[in-house]
Amino acid sequence: MPKLFLNRRLKTSLPTSLPLLMPQNVNNSEIIKKLEIRQKKAKTNYDKHCGPELKQLKQGDSIVMYTDGKWKAGKIIQKHHTPRSYVVQTSDDRRYRRNRRHIRPTAYNGNTVENEHFKNNHNSTVRKTSTVCNTSQTLDRSETVASEENESIEPSKSPVTRSGRTVKVPTKLNDYVK
Repeated sequence: MPKLFLNRRLKTSLPTSLPLLMPQNVNNSEIIKKLEIRQKKAKTNYDKHCGPELKQLKQGDSIVMYTDGKWKAGKIIQKHHTPRSYVVQTSDDRRYRRNRRHIRPTAYNGNTVENEHFKNNHNSTVRKTSTVCNTSQTLDRSETVASEENESIEPSKSPVTRSGRTVKVPTKLNDYVK
């Protein structure tokens, strides 16, 4: 017979005795055991597919932590009792608890706030300025290299795809005039 919440049986038009319609006592230990089993299964399934195990960090390690869309510098204060979590203190003396995937170890000991997007843009501008600041000799060399590349491309008149493969015309199209 179907049961409702707290093991109470449904009232039907079929004759049933009154004691069967009364709710029964629930064994809390069984419910807790079932919950723990379900949680353990969920944890093992998560651990199978969550990616590679990240290196453990030690107390006092310098790190950068992702928060509010920025990477902030900080230090590990302690390992939290929950799995893969650490207590981190940033340069502005605030403490955070963060999962290991939001923490990256660094050798940097500064107290500045850094944004990864800014780092990438900064590196590209440094490369551009360094190439502009080269001497005239290297500019002359690059011009000769560019002219040699143009000469080598011109003799091969067959079309080339973006990936670099030469396009071969099917033999059935040889009869047509180009």
